[in-house]
Amino acid sequence: MRKTLRILGMVLCSILLAVGLGACGGDNDDDVNQSIVGTWETVSNSTISQLTFKSNGSCAWREWESGRPDDVDTDRGTYKVNDNCLYIWWESESDEDGPWTATFSISGNKMTTSENGGTVWTRK
Repeated sequence: MRKTLRILGMVLCSILLAVGLGACGGDNDDDVNQSIVGTWETVSNSTISQLTFKSNGSCAWREWESGRPDDVDTDRGTYKVNDNCLYIWWESESDEDGPWTATFSISGNKMTTSENGGTVWTRK
């Protein structure tokens, strides 16, 4: 019985140690944040949308109809990236609404976000 408890204790310690060391591993959020920094643009029908992400965690959105650059909708906010999830807290939204959330992937100068069946953005 004593030997069994000792083995269980060692297994439990090993598991806790593995989980603890894994949590201390390199955090790749900075790498992902850096890869998303810049201005991204997409065109849907005649609507042009731009998202700009800055390295300080702020972001901006602009949208206008092609041929009407003076009629622009805008918003500002802050963002956070966690693995492949993008969270944006827009100034125009209530904190109670929570962040706008989408999964995304980046390949070269293209970013695909999950909303609306997959929107493809091109880095400007």
